[in-house]
Order: sequence, then structure tokens, then C-alpha cells
Amino acid sequence: MTNWSQPERDAFIRMQFAAQREYYQSQYPHGDHRLIFADDHPAGRLYTAENEDEIRILDITVLPHLRGSGIGTPLITGVLSRAKEVGKPVRIYVETFNRSRGLFERLGFRVTEEDGMNVLLEYRPTSDHNLP
Repeated sequence: MTNWSQPERDAFIRMQFAAQREYYQSQYPHGDHRLIFADDHPAGRLYTAENEDEIRILDITVLPHLRGSGIGTPLITGVLSRAKEVGKPVRIYVETFNRSRGLFERLGFRVTEEDGMNVLLEYRPTSDHNLP
């Protein structure tokens, strides 16, 4: 959406990634940063942080050509299993227009806050909640 050259776009993306990584490391020093692979090829990333009150999904990203292929569901249900094990809610912010919101809602997340651009989704584990 810009008139930037490829090297300019690459530099911008590296700068954004470094800033995001620095923020996550400063705010969530014990966060869990995982790469997602599909058939031995990079497919995305999952960043989570667990504290005494919650498990926060900081970021889950699946490469565009792999979205909708079922890669994200087992990753999220793994986080939900952990939540059930330790009795903590799971929370994630998503943009209101992000189609992953439907996946989170199908997995039992509910909207707890909304500001017009983002929603805070929350999953509260219960003993009778069956995960897919």
C-alpha cells in the first residue's frame, strides 16, 4: 500500500519485528515464544505469557497461505488445556475485523471488552468444558 521499494519494506518489517520483540520481552520476560511448523516448513508463531492471574495469548500468526488449514486450532486448544489444568482464564486481544475471532469464539472465548477497533476475548475453563 506504499510506494516503498522492496529493501525499504524489508527494513520496515525488520524494525517492526524488533520493536514488537523488545516490547514482549520487557512486558512479559517469561513469555513463551514458539515457531509453528507444518511439514517441516515455517508456518507461523505463537507467543504466550502465563502469570498468576491468566494465560495471555500475545500473538498467534499463521502464514496467509496456510490460514484456514487447521494449524491454529490444536495450538489454541493446547493453551486451553493448560488453562484448564491450572484453573486460569485465557485472554487475547484481536481486531474486530480479524477472521480468527470466529475461531476463538467457536473454541469458547467470549468478548469481555470492546473499543471499536479491538476486542478482548476470554476463555474461562470449567470442569464440563470439552475441548475439540
